Amino acid sequence: MEEWQESTVRRWESERTSRPTAEEMHNWERTVAEIRTRYKLAEGHKDRAELCHRLAVAYIKMEDYAQAMKWVDLGLAEGSEVWVRELQEDMALILYLQERKEEAMAILDELAQRPPLVPKVTPPKRIAPRVTEEPVLNLICPHCDADVPYGQLRCPGCGAKVDDKFTLVRSTKDGRKATPVEEVETHRIKQFSIFLTIFTMDYDDPDNFLTVHRVRFLGGEMTSITERWWYVWGGLAGLVWTYLLLGIPLWLNLSAAETLSGATYIWAVLFLVTNLPLTLFYLYIVFPDFLGQTIDHPVRGD
Repeated sequence: MEEWQESTVRRWESERTSRPTAEEMHNWERTVAEIRTRYKLAEGHKDRAELCHRLAVAYIKMEDYAQAMKWVDLGLAEGSEVWVRELQEDMALILYLQERKEEAMAILDELAQRPPLVPKVTPPKRIAPRVTEEPVLNLICPHCDADVPYGQLRCPGCGAKVDDKFTLVRSTKDGRKATPVEEVETHRIKQFSIFLTIFTMDYDDPDNFLTVHRVRFLGGEMTSITERWWYVWGGLAGLVWTYLLLGIPLWLNLSAAETLSGATYIWAVLFLVTNLPLTLFYLYIVFPDFLGQTIDHPVRGD
């Protein structure tokens, strides 16, 4: 067996023994939804074949081999020579993971006897590392080996969500150098998500205090950053306004009525269900230890 085949089988064995965590499953499901949206909008055979390959990889990670094989077949049907080898490798991996090793090895032997028609294509959205004299803090994707600029939520090469499996390095024109954790400056970070919006609070960076990352319906993404002083005082002003807007009519009803009416009860409930969540949301964001704890997160070192 050739060296390429041996390394491929070792990679397959590693894939077979690994199991996705609940968080990884959630991230891959989100990635699949985004890629499927892009697939519906893609026009060229090459683009659709690439997206089929990405979907096959995602479903393999999710251990849904039937869906993975379905997207391999769809990708091969596109007839794009650029991606046919990648898709055949996906097919061999799926067969291997389904314990159909003889079929998988037959495909691998066939691929080993004929070189790729074209070099492997660099993913179009892969972001190259900045080349500077001073070291720049980057992350290395464990799935496609792409350099991910610090601060990205997802790998621009394969779409994987950035997590603790991404290796922290300092990139220079001379290459990559792994960065020990103790040498990296950390900030107190708190993060949570609501629907398709991720809120990240950095309590040690007042200029980039609140980062809001939104994923839109058709796959687009938008990120906004708010300074701490603006959010603290702007959010406080908004809270005061809602308290006055709903509190004044409630106070007038309570002071004017001799007995509590149904409308007064309804207004009181409206006051509570509106202001209580807004107040808790504001306090949770502004104060690092309110209803939760922060984590130490590495920050850009340049």
